[in-house]
Amino acid sequence: MFQSKVSPSPTRSSIKEANDHLQLLHVKVAELERTVQEQAEALIKKDEAMQARIRDVGDAKDCRIAELEAQLAAAEERLHKHEDLLRERDMQLELLSHRYALVDEVAAYTPVVEKLLAAMKRLPARSGRPQQQRSRANSRGSLSTASVRPKSSTPGTPNHDGANSVLVDGHALSELRIGRSFNINSNFSASEDEADVVGAML
Repeated sequence: MFQSKVSPSPTRSSIKEANDHLQLLHVKVAELERTVQEQAEALIKKDEAMQARIRDVGDAKDCRIAELEAQLAAAEERLHKHEDLLRERDMQLELLSHRYALVDEVAAYTPVVEKLLAAMKRLPARSGRPQQQRSRANSRGSLSTASVRPKSSTPGTPNHDGANSVLVDGHALSELRIGRSFNINSNFSASEDEADVVGAML
């Protein structure tokens, strides 16, 4: 009644085909494994190269940043020095401007000072001459007064040099008049010098 179904036994050809297929599959798997291994090694090498390159770029960046920071610090130091120098120059310029204003103000009085010095130089020379002339006039006046005095003659003796005494007295009187006129002129010249000095001071 019951019948069992039995699979037919594989033939040699089917077994050979299966073995060939497995062999090809094994070869293909091996090739894929080699390819994967090669790609993995290539990726590792590329990764190492990129890491080295990144380190080099980072080191170069750090060196450049340090160099730029040093240049910036030097530039700031030079800037501070230039600012200090500029402030010092401004102070010197202000001081020189003040001195220039003082010199300009003093130079405005130069003509007056020159006139005053010229008047002071002329004053001693003119004032010295009238004093000498006054002393000479006084000496001449004393001589004339001495000559005006009558000579004492002994009573009873004739005055033989009467004419000479009259001549001497006339000469003394003329010298006295000249001395007085000299004193007047010297006083007038002294007053003119004082007026020049006062005018120069004004």
